[in-house]
Amino acid sequence: MGKYYALIIGINDYADPKIPSLGKPIRDAEMFYNVITTRYLFSNENVKIQRNAKMADIVESLDYFAKKVRPEDNFLIFYAGHGIYDKQAETGYWLPSDATRNSKLAWFRNSTLRDYLREIKSKHTLLISDACFAGSIFKTSRGL
Repeated sequence: MGKYYALIIGINDYADPKIPSLGKPIRDAEMFYNVITTRYLFSNENVKIQRNAKMADIVESLDYFAKKVRPEDNFLIFYAGHGIYDKQAETGYWLPSDATRNSKLAWFRNSTLRDYLREIKSKHTLLISDACFAGSIFKTSRGL
């Protein structure tokens, strides 16, 4: 039987004053962590929870799980925080805590997340994203 891994991200506060703070993502992330580690098969050592994660934190965690998760394992990602959709580029983003409103340098592209989901060879993967424009994660062409 495989193991159960999870990456849980909650972002309330942003360094850029042009990005408004949120009141509940960290609380939601902590509640979710408590539920999966007490009522489900997720052991504490297989779950990473990140509060006010920066871009590097998200990338380092996904790199970690890409190496750790095996084909018989299950993987869950929970994200709560701001998201943005660039209509011109037809690209969605999660905003890490170090994102700035006027530069995409620290915006986490939905396409990058898709690439990581392909790289992480789990038996089952569940993505829960509470961010504006989260649906663009799986958008592959105009009309979808």
